[in-house]
Amino acid sequence: MDLFKEQSQWNVKVSIITMDEKKRAVIEPRDTSTKERLKTIERIASWDCGGATLRLRPFIIGASNPRHVELIRSAASAGATAVSTEFMCVEERSSAFMEVLPTLSKACGFNIHKFYKEHSYSTGYFRLCREVKRQYIDEMESTARACGMRFYVSDAHFKERCDNGSCCGLPPDWNYSCGQWTHALQVAKRNGRVFWSDISQHLDFAKTFLYRQAKGYNTKSTTHRAAFYTHTMFEYMRWLWNNPKAGQSPYTMYEGIISPCEKDNEGNLVYEYTEERSGGNP
Repeated sequence: MDLFKEQSQWNVKVSIITMDEKKRAVIEPRDTSTKERLKTIERIASWDCGGATLRLRPFIIGASNPRHVELIRSAASAGATAVSTEFMCVEERSSAFMEVLPTLSKACGFNIHKFYKEHSYSTGYFRLCREVKRQYIDEMESTARACGMRFYVSDAHFKERCDNGSCCGLPPDWNYSCGQWTHALQVAKRNGRVFWSDISQHLDFAKTFLYRQAKGYNTKSTTHRAAFYTHTMFEYMRWLWNNPKAGQSPYTMYEGIISPCEKDNEGNLVYEYTEERSGGNP
């Protein structure tokens, strides 16, 4: 850990899901206490490195709330300069996850599986709908602002609320990739519109390997993989950009926060920002 000290390129994430120690002990029986992790943030903050980020994820309704505001304030008092959050999703096709779900439900005080099925628009993999999350996002963002912390959302919903194009909490002047949709949201929020060129100028690296060879990337079905078998990752991302009905397009992924409005002189879609859809910053 001494390697972090006085090394400004390190930003250390500390994961804490709740201030409720009893619930934490049920959900994370082999991990350190919330109090100890807050002390870890304090130690990191004293090292003069690239800062400490509170990783409040997964946000689990019934466990993370109602003390989520207290947790952010405590992390800020310990020296955290940013908070990153993302809501838990339920994958009912995972036997391992379904085995622990009754324990999670007992800790949270309600049937999580039933709740997610009722408040999700998908099947199999359940992601809570935007309106269920809005209250908590508003509370977390306003608290972070009041504490002088940067705020980030890794969740597809409300990712536009991020302070910059890095959803994991990196400062805006750090050297993270801008060739991705979170950056597109930021450009659109700032300028009203975002062009393919705003993203493609950062994607030269994606021209050097094929879509099917992208390490760790889910190429979906065999049919989908075959359809893009000869495409570079750059070409595939451009296809996603220009096909808003695709599941990973910036339009579909963020449920219309940015939507196509016209085409540029090269035939690529131009996206405009919809403030009303986001609800704006609190």
